[in-house]
Amino acid sequence: MSGAVAVITDITELKQVEQELREAKAFTESILQNVPEVIYSTDGDLRLTYMSPKCEQLYGYTVDEFFHKQDLFTKLIHPDDQERVIEQLRTVVNGEMAFAEYRVITKDGRTLWVRESAIPTLDERGHLKRIDASVYDITELKQAEKALAEERNLLRTLIDNMPDVVYVKDLT
Repeated sequence: MSGAVAVITDITELKQVEQELREAKAFTESILQNVPEVIYSTDGDLRLTYMSPKCEQLYGYTVDEFFHKQDLFTKLIHPDDQERVIEQLRTVVNGEMAFAEYRVITKDGRTLWVRESAIPTLDERGHLKRIDASVYDITELKQAEKALAEERNLLRTLIDNMPDVVYVKDLT
C-alpha cells in the first residue's frame, strides 16, 4: 500500500510580519544614517555590539576598526579627560543615565569636543544588560563659548580700568 500526506499551512500572516520587519529595519537604518550623532551599543561586558557608520565622519575610524580594536574608544579620549569620562562610565554601569562632555583625538590628530549621553538597560536582577549611547560634535559650541568668555573678560578689564565711572541702569 502506498499513500501520501499533504499538509497545507497558511503563511500569509508570517509573510506579512516578515515584510513589516524588513520595513522597520529599513526605517531604523535610514534614521541612523541621517542623525548627526554617532550611535553605539555595548553588551553588559562593555563589548561593542553596534556602531553607526557616522563614526567615520566624527572620529576618522571605520565601523570595522571599532570592532577590531575594542579599546579604541578609550584611546580616543583626550588624556586630560580620560579619568573623568571613565568615572562617568562607572555610573552608567551602575544603572544611571550619564552625560559627559570631553575631548577626543581623531585618527588624523585633530582634537574635537563631543557630548555623549549613555543609557543603561538592566536585566530583571539589576545587572547591566547593555548600554546605548550617542555622541556628537560640539567643537563649534565650545569655540563660541571660549570666544564669548574672552570677550567678556576683555570688556570687564576695560571697564575696571577706565578712569570714568561706568554704570548700567534698566528702563524701569
